Amino acid sequence: MDKEIRYKKRARKQSVRRLILAATAALFAGIIGGVCTLYSDKLLAPKAETLLADTKTYALSPSSPHRSLQSIVIDAGHGGKDPGSVFEDIYESNINLEIAKEVAALLKSRSYQVIMTREGDVNVSLKERVDVANKSNADLFISIHQNSLKNDTVIHGMETWYNDRMNKASGKFAEYIQQEVASVTQAKNRGLRANQSLIVLKGVSMPACLIETGFITNPQERKLLLSAAYRKQVAQGIVSAIDKYFGNKQETISSSPSDTLPVDANMEPVPLSGKYLDMVVGKRAFVDLKAGDKIVYLTIDDGPCDSTPRLLEVLDRYDVKATFFVTAQYLSEDQIVKQLGQISARGHAVAVHTYSHQYGSIYQSVDSYLKDYKKMDDLIVKATGKRSPLFRFPGGSNTGYNKKIRAELISEMNSRGLIYHDWNAFNGDTDGLIKEQMISKAVTESSYKNKSVLLIHDTPGKKDVIDTLPSIILKLREKGYRFDVLDETVKPIQFESVQK
Repeated sequence: MDKEIRYKKRARKQSVRRLILAATAALFAGIIGGVCTLYSDKLLAPKAETLLADTKTYALSPSSPHRSLQSIVIDAGHGGKDPGSVFEDIYESNINLEIAKEVAALLKSRSYQVIMTREGDVNVSLKERVDVANKSNADLFISIHQNSLKNDTVIHGMETWYNDRMNKASGKFAEYIQQEVASVTQAKNRGLRANQSLIVLKGVSMPACLIETGFITNPQERKLLLSAAYRKQVAQGIVSAIDKYFGNKQETISSSPSDTLPVDANMEPVPLSGKYLDMVVGKRAFVDLKAGDKIVYLTIDDGPCDSTPRLLEVLDRYDVKATFFVTAQYLSEDQIVKQLGQISARGHAVAVHTYSHQYGSIYQSVDSYLKDYKKMDDLIVKATGKRSPLFRFPGGSNTGYNKKIRAELISEMNSRGLIYHDWNAFNGDTDGLIKEQMISKAVTESSYKNKSVLLIHDTPGKKDVIDTLPSIILKLREKGYRFDVLDETVKPIQFESVQK
């Protein structure tokens, strides 16, 4: 019995001893853990892990008053069931995420604290993105996106959006982002865009911006965005801008010319007015005529109308392709779209002349001209699936109707990459000439030069104009001329008084 009691006593003593040792170890671990936590809070600032929509996001605790390093929220736009812009098998969301990861890595190497709204291909709502940013008590927020434009593969470049209503410093942050990314990548600088409706920009409390780093609908820029080297350059530009914002002097890696988008001297800047951003195309280098080449560009203004089908039949019969500068003054929009589709399908060029053809209202201001132009341009897109880089001013570029706004209007249209064509030969069909006189005038005015832009009109009741075409075509061919359509590679005829 005594042995048993002693054994139980020893067992109890051992149990008590084990409990004391365990408690001591736990207390010691707690002290060490507290010291580590305090130390890392001051120097390393550990991140608190939070699961959000099945992705790992890292938010700094708002209760950390001693946070000494700047923290940045990086928002990779879209994700999961929301791929963003899509081109064939290329998803915007994937490009956004790859750039975001590059930015995160570079920022961490510079001792910034990073909060990612997503780190995988998952869906995160806009509200959740805003909540992550605001709960993190971060210093900056940047959302990364790609641009696209339906039916236009020419437009390219990067732009930055901001909303300074929530935080006045957002504009300066966006300015640094735009400057630095454009500088590092040599991408076309499409400028800043103020916007107060984008949810992620109006919802966050810290300085914020949204960058569209390029157009996945532009073949050359798409190729660059699929390049890891170029995405790293974009990231370098973003990080350089963040350094600049905070006044931090950080060494950034210079861009490699082989990975940048070549600067085309013929590319114009973004529209001066900042309106109708889809009415923008890129200029192409003009191609000179070959020595001895003689060419007539037949241009047909003011249609389509009821006589256009007959006009097309004549052009088909003589295998001539023309450029139609079109209006919407004679037919319903449905009829116009149908006829423009037929014109384009037969190999002719379709370009903007005017929607209303009312000079007095069109030339009241640059904005009134743009509104009229866009209405006609949209009909062309509906009919042909693309915008034309060419147009003709109603009455010509030096018409007296546009005198007050001429310089400003031409600068605006040039800034969009749009090319206006006047003419250097005319058949006189608005001067009351008879058929023989129109034929003679057209042939004579086209014959004293190697490159002729011949103007005729397609309007109701102009049967005689169509009747003159066979003779004009045959006589000019006898003189060694060929017929072709205008495109963006043809150097335009522009009236001398405008060019000065």
